[in-house]
Amino acid sequence: MRRWLLALTIALGLAVLTAHAQEYYRGAGGTPFFSSGGVASGQTLFANGTAAAPGAAFAANTNVGFNLGADLLGGEIFANSSRIAGWYPNSALGFYIDSAMPLSWRSGAANPDVLLYRDAAAVLALRNGTTAQTFRVYGNATGAKYLILTHDGTNPTIDSSSGALKLGTTAVTPATTGTRFLCISTAGVVTSSASACSGT
Repeated sequence: MRRWLLALTIALGLAVLTAHAQEYYRGAGGTPFFSSGGVASGQTLFANGTAAAPGAAFAANTNVGFNLGADLLGGEIFANSSRIAGWYPNSALGFYIDSAMPLSWRSGAANPDVLLYRDAAAVLALRNGTTAQTFRVYGNATGAKYLILTHDGTNPTIDSSSGALKLGTTAVTPATTGTRFLCISTAGVVTSSASACSGT
């Protein structure tokens, strides 16, 4: 008799656990919460997490995921126990990247070829190993008119894709008015005369 009651109790317990598990995993309509097409109602809550064990991680690599920030306000992104980036809800920080990590761009599946780094305090760097980098400042995207700043590994270059190149200290309109500027015209003439600076 006791064995029968014990077996019945275990069976009922398993039935209740199974029902609750199905209720958690499936919505009211029987749709799984975390599969393609499933929608969970209400919030999905995760543990705060740590660098070694993110609160929301992935089955294939449990060291990659998301954490709540240490101040319990912002969030953090971790990979292999290292913080990659994070976000904080104020204008002084916002979305940030850790100093050892670049902000990079790539074409398709190729390796990134444009990388922005924090070189030092208040120093932004455009670098990618021994690959020469070019920075453009557009005045008009129509007709591709821009300033070119580049370095080939030996010499730096400042150039203009269209029009004269001006270097100046004029406070009213930088390098366009007054006499405090140096101009390299489209004809290759170096001058400080506004009238002689052609190609503007």
